Amino acid sequence: MRSATRTTRRERSRNSASIEKRMKNIVIEPVLVMSSASPGARPGRGIRPKPRVRKLLATSQRVASTVPRVRFVTVQKERQAAAVKFLNENAFKVPAFALHADVLRRIEPSGVLERLKISQQRILTTVLNPARFSRLVEQEAIDGVAAYKPTDFLGDLRKGIWSELAAPQVKIDAYRRNTQRLFVDAMADRLNGRLPATDDARAFFRGELRTLSASIREALPKTADRATRLHLEDAQDQIAKALDPKFIRPVARPVVPLSTLDSDGIDPENCFPDYAIRLD
Repeated sequence: MRSATRTTRRERSRNSASIEKRMKNIVIEPVLVMSSASPGARPGRGIRPKPRVRKLLATSQRVASTVPRVRFVTVQKERQAAAVKFLNENAFKVPAFALHADVLRRIEPSGVLERLKISQQRILTTVLNPARFSRLVEQEAIDGVAAYKPTDFLGDLRKGIWSELAAPQVKIDAYRRNTQRLFVDAMADRLNGRLPATDDARAFFRGELRTLSASIREALPKTADRATRLHLEDAQDQIAKALDPKFIRPVARPVVPLSTLDSDGIDPENCFPDYAIRLD
């Protein structure tokens, strides 16, 4: 027969503050029950009974002693904002040490622009990961003013990548033009790609594109060269297409060269997602 221990529970408090304080110290854990001895046990023949251990679909409550009250703690918004600032200054701006012409010309005749673009695209895709953005929305809903708001996150990212628009004279080099095109393409992909956003992210991304379009409109009269002006006009056109469903174009699947596949037909460089950059 199973044995059970009954304890006398305290009278439930109707004070909501008292209940909330008590729930912070409660730990829910599964109950293990020792069943009766195995029917095949024969003490007379020296066969010792083996108790059966079974996990029941029940839980037990106890007061936490060594378990911390809060198991999951969000990163402070100051640290998250500092992480975005670091990316803006070190990932989305090409470092000077990587642009030595005498070194690059010893390696290859061309290709540095495309290589930097691919690296920045990976980082930007990781930063705008749907799961990460959903956590920002949820943290704001739970923590309120203490959370790093998703609108602040997108605003900091946009201002960092498009920082040239705030200068008295706007001039954007080829490296930064690549980065800024990646930003517009990433936003457009989240709106009209294979897995378009359907939650708050859709409204936030559309709002950022509208804000960016207005900033470009104000910066166009301050352009210092023709290449910068053409780049800004093209960005405005791409933003207009991203916001207008009539211009949604099908997303082409990337073609993997056969030379990069292994014997099983798998691309070893892209078979796993890149989660190297973490904001949380």
